[in-house]
Amino acid sequence: MKKLIAALTAFIAMGAVSILAQERFVDTAIQNRKAVLEEYTGVGCPNCPSRHRAANEILNANIGDFFIINIHSGPYADPNSYYGIDFRTDYGNALTSQAGINAYPSGTINRHVFSGGSAMASSSADDWEAWTEDIVSQESYANIAARATIDTLSRQVELTVQIYYTGNSPQSTNYLNVALLQDNILGYQQGAGANPDQVQGDLYLHMHALRDLLTGQWGEEITTTTQGSFVEKTYSYTVPDSIREIPVDMDDISFVAFLAEGRTEIVTACDAGLTYLEGGPELVYQFGKFQQLPQNTCDNNIRFSAKIAVRVAKEPISSIDLNFDHPEGRAKVSVSFNPALQAGDVAEITSEPIELRTNRSGTCWLDLAKINGSNDFPGTDPLQLSFVKNYIDIPTDEALLTLYQDLPRYNRDYGVFWSLTDLAGDTLAYGGPYDTLSSPRIDTLPLIEGCQQFSLQVANLNATSSQGEGYLQFDNAEGDSIIRYEGTYPESMVIMISHNLPDNPDPGPSDTTANEGSAQSLPIVLYPNPVSNSAFLELDLDQARHLGIRVLDNTGRCVLNLGERTLPAGRQTLELPAEELAEGMYFILLEGEGIHAVRKMIIKR
Repeated sequence: MKKLIAALTAFIAMGAVSILAQERFVDTAIQNRKAVLEEYTGVGCPNCPSRHRAANEILNANIGDFFIINIHSGPYADPNSYYGIDFRTDYGNALTSQAGINAYPSGTINRHVFSGGSAMASSSADDWEAWTEDIVSQESYANIAARATIDTLSRQVELTVQIYYTGNSPQSTNYLNVALLQDNILGYQQGAGANPDQVQGDLYLHMHALRDLLTGQWGEEITTTTQGSFVEKTYSYTVPDSIREIPVDMDDISFVAFLAEGRTEIVTACDAGLTYLEGGPELVYQFGKFQQLPQNTCDNNIRFSAKIAVRVAKEPISSIDLNFDHPEGRAKVSVSFNPALQAGDVAEITSEPIELRTNRSGTCWLDLAKINGSNDFPGTDPLQLSFVKNYIDIPTDEALLTLYQDLPRYNRDYGVFWSLTDLAGDTLAYGGPYDTLSSPRIDTLPLIEGCQQFSLQVANLNATSSQGEGYLQFDNAEGDSIIRYEGTYPESMVIMISHNLPDNPDPGPSDTTANEGSAQSLPIVLYPNPVSNSAFLELDLDQARHLGIRVLDNTGRCVLNLGERTLPAGRQTLELPAEELAEGMYFILLEGEGIHAVRKMIIKR
């Protein structure tokens, strides 16, 4: 169940593992909040395993920032009804009551009632994910860290929690909570097949199970809650041999500490780093949050980041070796940590640029090959990630952007937006919202020298409406097609654009469409331009072509339709009657099978 990710360079986020009195290991820099999912579950709950799986996915996407506490309570946790296994605790009923649990499975994130809701708990994993993203994006007024030493023979734990207030709490009293959790408990679970990763034979591997609260039902009072306050609490705890007849394996325990403003409103949390005095596991870690970094470079490179959180490390981790597999081959990557990672450390890992073909999407995998030069360590499944990189070079000072989508207007909940910004984030041009693109819309993009970023966003708040098929095309100022992306409009899309970029790297071989087939450009000359009465289009065709020809105004509205016609191979000249058109800028759109071309026309009298 332990997941792994990494890349090329590392930044260590937390420090030493020793817990000598008053040695500060809590971070004093401002951090974002951490999220706690209290998942209300039961061995007789048939829908609970699917939520266990969803919670694990959220965990893997938020390593070091998200913690799961599985609370077995309610009718589905009754041991008299479900094979005698009893995961309940003395605290479950009160927690269930204050969370307002009336269905299973249910979960709360930081015991908070989120905007737009009336209840603290939800059965929706989508809610858990969205609420988690909300919490971890917020700045915290307090940081928390925990370290523990464990004597496996006496089962004695010495656990120290430190809190540092980077800001003022809105409450004069906060509450520190420390939960004992246990993983890898084999037992019955109804509906186990919905989470096959935790199925072993006929039994289910229960994870994150709440076994005890070292600080009691609602935690220990903290009364120094102003900016700059440092709080240290140490707990001596003897781990029971069993709780409700379920053995407590010392190798599978963990401690989550969290700070709350009362019985609700968890501020932040942490997972304690564990040091076993003798015995115990050699290494316990989580690797996750494998993601592509934002596209912000005009080149063929992509970059990734990842996080590693170490719970137990008898030998500090000084290096890891990785296999990075992508559609064009395998890269072997070595990562060094200085200082070495110890129990309780969280490290963020950021890759150096990795060169791949641009204007494409694909899948890559990350597999851990060695830790500290050895391949003798707890194995993990390769991590998988979808990536995309779009980059084009446009030689002219302007670009023509064509947007088309085969959807009628639905309602005001739908809109397509685009923006062009420089690398400092300053807007160069923008368009939208467009609530209908059933006719091609053409906009002009003014380009600056160097690198800039084009962003497309689709707001579709009406879940019953499809986003539709269509295309997005870039042409140079002469109307020659640079690239065309076809398919369903994504919720968001980023395309890096270079223009007269000094020492511009060769973009290399790239796909020119998002699917098979490429829109060809035509050798076209428009004259005269500007136009007063009539204009002429001169086309040089390599073969007979069937083309539709329209003239659009700057809003994308068709103002002159010359219809469809079949033109023979060779040089052809077409007259465009423009005497009825008002002064202004227009676009001549030529489309046919495998053909898309645009020419800008200025009418001036």
